[in-house]
Amino acid sequence: MSPRRASPIVLEYILLDLVDQKPRHGYEIFKELEKLEGIGLIWHLKQSQLYALLEKLEKQELLAGQILPGENRPDRKELRLTEPGKQQLEEWAGTPVESPREMRQVFLAKLNHVYRTDPGRKTRMLVDRQKSKKDQDAGGPAKVNLSALGNRAPIRDGKSPACQRFHLCCTGLPPAPGAGVPGLAGTTSGDPE
Repeated sequence: MSPRRASPIVLEYILLDLVDQKPRHGYEIFKELEKLEGIGLIWHLKQSQLYALLEKLEKQELLAGQILPGENRPDRKELRLTEPGKQQLEEWAGTPVESPREMRQVFLAKLNHVYRTDPGRKTRMLVDRQKSKKDQDAGGPAKVNLSALGNRAPIRDGKSPACQRFHLCCTGLPPAPGAGVPGLAGTTSGDPE
């Protein structure tokens, strides 16, 4: 198997991040994925697909499972992140996104992880690395282009938590309460057009 096929896809990193937050069983992960703003709009995952991905991550030893007996319910397998899983997640989260096409999905997934684990230093570092990558590709100083994030519903109005964090990273200033991120999809107030 080629190294490219063996490395996890973005959704698998999102799963690793969810388990990194706290050990969880499969159904709990499934419910959490449904609640994550933006994730459900980008990735549609059936329960059977989730369990297949979790099994794959367990076989790769990025997750470890422990059977917890249930008194009035079936036994559950609680998953936790292994040390190799944590290392791979951190390495992935710290690398710049290669393609502008991946900004909306991949960069926001990385931003969500680094913001959760260390809101200040690591988040700024990720944005700086992304700008440096863009500088190298363009041959000069670059600005992060918010329009590259796309026009999906949670991003269009600039009010999603990911957009708020992205704006904070890029400007150092939080958007005004109730306002969206200026400049997203042609809006300045964050109100849908």
